[in-house]
Amino acid sequence: SIASQKKPTLSRLSEDESYGESGAREELGQLPTELRPHIMHVPKLQKKLKDGGKWLPAITSGYLENYVKSLVFSVDDFVDTKLKCNLGVALYNETGQFVARCIVFRSRTKSSKGLFHVITSDQNIVSKAKPGYFYQLQYAVDSGHQDLLKVKGWMCKIFSGGDGPLTSYYMADKDGDYGYYFGPVNNKDQAHGNGYLEYENGCTFVGKFANGQLLNGAYYKVNQIQATMKDKKWTQEINRELQHAYPQKLQIFKREVQPEDIDYENDDSNKRSSIDLCCV
Repeated sequence: SIASQKKPTLSRLSEDESYGESGAREELGQLPTELRPHIMHVPKLQKKLKDGGKWLPAITSGYLENYVKSLVFSVDDFVDTKLKCNLGVALYNETGQFVARCIVFRSRTKSSKGLFHVITSDQNIVSKAKPGYFYQLQYAVDSGHQDLLKVKGWMCKIFSGGDGPLTSYYMADKDGDYGYYFGPVNNKDQAHGNGYLEYENGCTFVGKFANGQLLNGAYYKVNQIQATMKDKKWTQEINRELQHAYPQKLQIFKREVQPEDIDYENDDSNKRSSIDLCCV
């Protein structure tokens, strides 16, 4: 597969390998700013949960600047010894009042790897989001239970798409590895132009697509370069020109949310009717 054969692993790259900020640009130029996601990233979380039914914060986004089109979630490792833990995302309005919550991942085995899920505007957690609102990744153990939770590489990418249309669909690359594509399409609704492919393993291909196929670009794990592609083929070594042409540029929130901005007192965490089950 693409992950095991075509791309270098993280262990083969130094920790300071990162995306380029300048340099060569392909003729189509960089990706539009509205296609660049905001990101919430929890590298590692380990908690012994005793207060069943209460949602606890892992990380909070900044205030949203646009309406949201999609949320892309991935987790490298999810260890839940008693199968009672939930990973979710909550939405709060501009005054810190609770709006919606969605359980994204729920344990089915004691140890899960490579979890992936996309939520679009057919769910309240996306459709109710407005400029000035903010998200928070949260975790909880079922009411009346205790559990040990271990999570690595928990990530949420927030795609706004600005005010224009954002096309997204599920597709595979030439090696049969699947992910969600974000970007322009041709008249056959195939990926065509500069866009993103968010792989199920949490990695991202940033580059040029042609008639539903990956053409040129770079492959990243968060902001660490992993591989490059030229003329539909993975290069034997990292191609720095392609890396600079297709950097993994993430948007930065202009306004951060402070803990005192969130009204936890009126958060109806224990009302099951307020929670959408979005998990796979």
